[in-house]
Amino acid sequence: MGKIKVGVALAGGGARGTAHIGILQVLQENQVAIDHLAGTSAGAIMAAMYAARPDGDWMEKRFAEFMVSGVFLDLGTERLARRFDKTESNPLAKRLKHHVVLNMSLSRQFIIPRKRLEAAIEFLVPAATFEELEIPLIVCAADLQAAQPVVYTSGDLVSAICNSASIPGVLESEIDENVVIADGGVLTPVPVEQLRDHTDFVIACDVSKRGMPPMQEINMYSLMMRAEQITQMTLAQHQAARADFTFSPDVMALHWSQFGAFHTLVGNGRAEAEARVEILKRRIHHASYPLARLGNRVKRWLLKRWGRN
Repeated sequence: MGKIKVGVALAGGGARGTAHIGILQVLQENQVAIDHLAGTSAGAIMAAMYAARPDGDWMEKRFAEFMVSGVFLDLGTERLARRFDKTESNPLAKRLKHHVVLNMSLSRQFIIPRKRLEAAIEFLVPAATFEELEIPLIVCAADLQAAQPVVYTSGDLVSAICNSASIPGVLESEIDENVVIADGGVLTPVPVEQLRDHTDFVIACDVSKRGMPPMQEINMYSLMMRAEQITQMTLAQHQAARADFTFSPDVMALHWSQFGAFHTLVGNGRAEAEARVEILKRRIHHASYPLARLGNRVKRWLLKRWGRN
């Protein structure tokens, strides 16, 4: 019975991704060694922070500093969050807002310039390249033209994370002729499969929404948004289910821009991990037995052979 390699897949979700910090803190406190990390969007930022400096307490402190910094204010997510913290009661004002958003979407590609996201990543991640990291990392993005996932494992770390976290239409995407690289959550919201060739046991940290509040107003815009949300939630849950173990902290159905709930989300991540970490350790121990390892290899081969259906 030998040591197995453990990988951790951190899902995208914007502000909800800060719950990963609490989970990583508990794994560290319980000596659950992480051999490989993979991250998408916000999960890529959190994974890179931990890969560069494997210290959950430092991560929480650094992110708290980020929240009160000029870099965070310049990012502009607070203005987006206010739209979701308050509901507009005036029907005319609602219609005007939708009209403005529609017109703007036809004439612009993004709201937040890439340089602001780059500044945020440079503030949070104490490494410029993958080669500087203490733990190997996989960062996932998506090519919107080819409808194919894009995976980064070496070279410019800041650029890779920017691509992974560039929410289409909100943050500036990388566009080069027929290539449009954007948020990895489009195709890989929970990057479990990307860790299969590097590890024996994969832990997924899924911060997708668990249910959504009733729509306050039924119109074309709200119907399209709800359909997209359901698709993304279902895809994330499907990918997380492919892991050997999954943490699903309470993320309170928050919008990705609502970073004001940072401390609560970190606490909820801790609560989820503390409640289930002993089960996880038993699963990892069991997976280290030769017969279990053989069975796991056969299972993975079958998933690849039959298209993971």
